[in-house]
Amino acid sequence: MHLVGYGFLEKVYERALELELNELDLNAVTQKPIGVYYNGNIAGEYFADLVVENKVIIEVKAVSQISEAHESQTIN
Repeated sequence: MHLVGYGFLEKVYERALELELNELDLNAVTQKPIGVYYNGNIAGEYFADLVVENKVIIEVKAVSQISEAHESQTIN
């Protein structure tokens, strides 16, 4: 694993993680759109930071501490 360093925007870490996962022969896609439904109807789209093997959603945060808002975003 290679280190990117500190102080970059989330997009840099997102892309670096995508490259690393792809090097490990895992299918990782950034900013994949996912439909958000309400009462069986499409209410909008969420763009996942990373989707790995079309099974795992990764939400990338470039912060020194995770807040309750970050946790809520991840749960949703």
